[in-house]
Amino acid sequence: MMIFLRRSVLILTFLGVALLMVMDVVLPRYLEKRLPAWAAESGFPGLHCEVRRVGLSGADLGQVVLGEDSDRPVLRCASVQISYTPSGLLNKTVENVHVGGLSLTLFRSEAGWQAQGLPFGAASSNGLAGENSDFQLPLHVKGVTLSASEVIFVDKASVFRLPVELQARMPTQERIDGTMVLSPFGDPVRLAAAVDLAEKSVSGRVGAARLPLRHLAALLDFPCDLLPSGRAGFEASFDVGLAPFRVRAGDGRFVLHNPHWEKAGLAWTGDDPFVVQAALEGEKVRINMTPITFEGPVSGVLDMKDAMVEITPHPRFSGLWSL
Repeated sequence: MMIFLRRSVLILTFLGVALLMVMDVVLPRYLEKRLPAWAAESGFPGLHCEVRRVGLSGADLGQVVLGEDSDRPVLRCASVQISYTPSGLLNKTVENVHVGGLSLTLFRSEAGWQAQGLPFGAASSNGLAGENSDFQLPLHVKGVTLSASEVIFVDKASVFRLPVELQARMPTQERIDGTMVLSPFGDPVRLAAAVDLAEKSVSGRVGAARLPLRHLAALLDFPCDLLPSGRAGFEASFDVGLAPFRVRAGDGRFVLHNPHWEKAGLAWTGDDPFVVQAALEGEKVRINMTPITFEGPVSGVLDMKDAMVEITPHPRFSGLWSL
């Protein structure tokens, strides 16, 4: 009996050591060779990655590069940590994916900003999704974290880097809760949203404190001389149906600090800050704003209160205003 137990212990020890060798040495090397082929078969050619560790509780990837141009890849990230459990994998569930140092490069073309080499088609003319779109995901990822990351916009004349931070949780396969921080020009824009995949809707809040208005306009290719200078803050809430696309509720507040605009001898002066408030009421948008004072060849004050913009069936403006 003792001999049998000793042999059993030796066999189990040998199998354990062999399993550890497979997990720590063989499997990472196998995945490093197979992942690029799997990615190419899925329409993502040029994938290179370093598999550091694969274990029973998670996997650790080193640098991941996507793109056939090694000098300027479309996507690069410094590290990816994947947390899971054996029972979770059997149920197609991953606990968390943390991506660090991701860099996504978008190039400007006649069609707009594009990630060259990625198989993303143009958006449908019917909106974000059709009536019968299936929102079910093949894998339940409970959490995703994106840190120290950026989106790089490249055109012929300039390069703009947009820092991005993201945290998302998926408590069920029908719901995603997340927060995202974008930092254009070093000023954070914060978004908190909840996506209901069953109801095909998204709701949330977005806001920023003080963004340079003309810098933002230049980034969006809007003529800067048509806008006043100053720093803009805003906050808004929204509730949007995706299929079909419909804004079900929303309100917002826009604040422009130190506003200044001057053209052809006509100057905008007046209250600081300049404030605009808007709220969706059914199929109409109610707007209130600070009076606008202008001086020059023509001087006066434009005061508008309880303005109403009717969206459907025909756009129409109504309200009280004086000059």
